[in-house]
Amino acid sequence: AGKFCVGYSKVDITPDYPTGLGGYSNAESRQHTGIAENVFVTCIAVTEQAEDKKNTILLYTIDNCACDHGMAEKIRAAVTEATEIPGEKIFCSATHGHNCPSWGGYPEAAQYVQDFLAACVKAAEGALADRSKAELLAVKAFENKEGSPDRPDLLQALNRLSSFLYLIMIELK
Repeated sequence: AGKFCVGYSKVDITPDYPTGLGGYSNAESRQHTGIAENVFVTCIAVTEQAEDKKNTILLYTIDNCACDHGMAEKIRAAVTEATEIPGEKIFCSATHGHNCPSWGGYPEAAQYVQDFLAACVKAAEGALADRSKAELLAVKAFENKEGSPDRPDLLQALNRLSSFLYLIMIELK
């Protein structure tokens, strides 16, 4: 089992003002008509030592249609400035939802991007503050009464995930 320090944070990024929606080809169909459900940015901070910012990896999941290279660079710049975590250790992914605000193409886009980047910083700070010792012990969920694995395929996937996280931390040092 791999030992890490892990922290988690989730910040609401639902705007309280009109926005365009991402992933639509024409302006008319991309206007929101209300809020059906909130959207979030989540951040997981992973490192070997809780006090070690230099070797911390931040993993973001963003409720948005996409997170292109340009937006990822803006996130990295804002978070690095606030936390001193190097940008090359900040990874971003999007859930690909079409019910999420667009990064541009409407009057409030600049305000939304500014609010969104502030939420990314808040999520990083929350995940860093939440870090505590953790161990990848999901294997216990797949053991039978005798202590043998019932699902060796899932165990292999968990081992690969653990190895992947460890290699990223070593490679980025």
